[in-house]
Amino acid sequence: MKDYVLEILESYLLWEKRKVQIKFDNLSQNRKDEMRLEYDNDAKYYYKIVGLPEDKALCADTIISFWTPYK
Repeated sequence: MKDYVLEILESYLLWEKRKVQIKFDNLSQNRKDEMRLEYDNDAKYYYKIVGLPEDKALCADTIISFWTPYK
């Protein structure tokens, strides 16, 4: 049986580690958005699974917590 909470937390920690590695805070806003759509599971979920446009997926990411159950 999968431990979904553990999987979500591990994924979140990997994203945080990646942000440090790529010096996320120094990136342009456009590049930050691209990275979030690719690696941030909340933004990626709303963009790739739900099918929201990029700007809406990024907005939904800031409103909905990372406890969203991913497919």
